[in-house]
Amino acid sequence: MKSCANFNSIDEAEAERVRLVLEIQHIDMQLSDKNRGDAMGQREASFDYHAWHRKAVGAKYHLTAELQVIKLWMKQHRTASPSGKTAFVLIRDAVELLRRLQANGVDLDESELRLVDELAEYVEHEDNT
Repeated sequence: MKSCANFNSIDEAEAERVRLVLEIQHIDMQLSDKNRGDAMGQREASFDYHAWHRKAVGAKYHLTAELQVIKLWMKQHRTASPSGKTAFVLIRDAVELLRRLQANGVDLDESELRLVDELAEYVEHEDNT
């Protein structure tokens, strides 16, 4: 399982999304079998079945929550330019450019400096989530 903060591309996130969907579907298929058998092909005892069922429902819940996080990440990082860069990458690159310009003596007024600082905070926050 890969943390959403570690995706390098939409394609990578999409691959993880597909993996999660398949896992959820697999759990759903197993949950639909009310006559679940043990290794010997015998129907499981009620206690064993209910213990397994609780674990399966819990696993499905966690996978579904992770899927929602990935979908949100993908929505936030959709390609925003013809170059294929995401909006986040464009903002990060713009902050770096503005910092270099400022270091090379380009004067920015107070509102421009505040904007650069706010964008830098956004980039730092997104990098750390």
